[in-house]
Amino acid sequence: MALSSPVVLATRPIALEYWIAPVGNILNELIEALLRWITENLPGVERARQRFDPENDDDMSPALDSNDATGRRVGA
Repeated sequence: MALSSPVVLATRPIALEYWIAPVGNILNELIEALLRWITENLPGVERARQRFDPENDDDMSPALDSNDATGRRVGA
């Protein structure tokens, strides 16, 4: 049982487009909730990233025990 179904487009080069299959529609509520969370929290994530980046210019991958989007220390 697949969550998506490919559709072959008659283009050159051939392209595929993926659509959510009927069984995949059960995920709509979860996807919408995730999109709402992202929309509401992205500004805080960006502020945390801006605070983090100037302090760590040489390291592009922050450690797991860094600050979360609210600035609280996590994982330590």
